[in-house]
Amino acid sequence: MSNTPNLQLPFLDANQNQKHVTHNAALSILDVLVNPKVESNALSTPPGSPGDGLCWIVGAGGTGVWAGKDLQIAAWQDGAWVFYLPRTGLIAFAGNLGVSLVWTGSAWTALAPGANPAAAFVQALIFG
Repeated sequence: MSNTPNLQLPFLDANQNQKHVTHNAALSILDVLVNPKVESNALSTPPGSPGDGLCWIVGAGGTGVWAGKDLQIAAWQDGAWVFYLPRTGLIAFAGNLGVSLVWTGSAWTALAPGANPAAAFVQALIFG
């Protein structure tokens, strides 16, 4: 089985059993990477009691299960941590900062006011 080139969503095989498993895995990926909102980009230690579906950008020097996952998106899904490598250009709203961050390929950078005239409008629509 192969994956889509951009979001790495798993394809269904024609003769595959239990297609719902692959489909649900793809939905979990979409749930994180489409219009992502992270609770914080400043934590290096996983929170003690994360809510299902909540996400963080792993800070520098990640510890515990976040070790070696610096700057990746960590999502708490179905009782476990799942990590996603951001693609260049991915925009995520950081709740702790109240701004959108863009992944440059090497760092998460705040979108400067006016850098994207529609950003503030879209942010207000999505996050209130």
